[in-house]
This record gives sequence, structure tokens and C-alpha cells, in this order.
Amino acid sequence: MRETKVRCESCGRTVPRYKAAPVFKRVFGESRKFYYCIACAKHRGIGVHEAKRRIKQGFRPKRGPVRSERAPKPKL
Repeated sequence: MRETKVRCESCGRTVPRYKAAPVFKRVFGESRKFYYCIACAKHRGIGVHEAKRRIKQGFRPKRGPVRSERAPKPKL
């Protein structure tokens, strides 16, 4: 299934919906949903932390094998 793409209201960049920061505004008496890309949301001070948290919660990278600790460097 392909991810739905949305347009940033500020710069016009096309981004996947899960990476966009949604903002609800009242326009002419009705509530409308706008999307901002992470860069524009950060510049405007819009809830970027929530958007980044959603990205992290949904897409956690799988952990590989645990690396063993390195041997200490010899003192010269």
C-alpha cells in the first residue's frame, strides 16, 4: 500500500502524510486541516515534536546484533 502524500501549505513540498505536521484552523466558520513539512513547521514553531514522535513510534528500526565492547587502548 502506498503512503498518502500531502502538500505543505507553506512551501508546497510534497511529503508523506506521516511525516507532515497537521494543523487545524478555523476558516470561514469551519475547521480545516492543513499540513506542514517538518522544516516549515519547525520554522513556524508548530508542534514538530509530536510529528517526530509519531514518526519514531511507527517506524522503529530493527536492532542488529549487539556489538561487543572494544578492548581498551594501550597506554604509551
